[in-house]
Amino acid sequence: MKRGRLEISRRRRRRREKACKTCLVSVHVQKLLLKQLDRIVERGYYISRSDAIRAAIRDLVIKILILEEKDKNISLMLGIR
Repeated sequence: MKRGRLEISRRRRRRREKACKTCLVSVHVQKLLLKQLDRIVERGYYISRSDAIRAAIRDLVIKILILEEKDKNISLMLGIR
């Protein structure tokens, strides 16, 4: 009986994971940094911690992609591969 319930639970979880457009990421953060983040959220810059963290990750990814593209363009201009 337990095995059947477990299998149903796994199937439901898989369906949920496929349907979900976001993923859960767990991280450890220094207390001071978390307090500063909370202050930023309290001031109304972001709706929640999650919103602020998503924005920070998005900004970081965009910055890195831009830097990589610039490096690629410089390499092409100099004829370096």
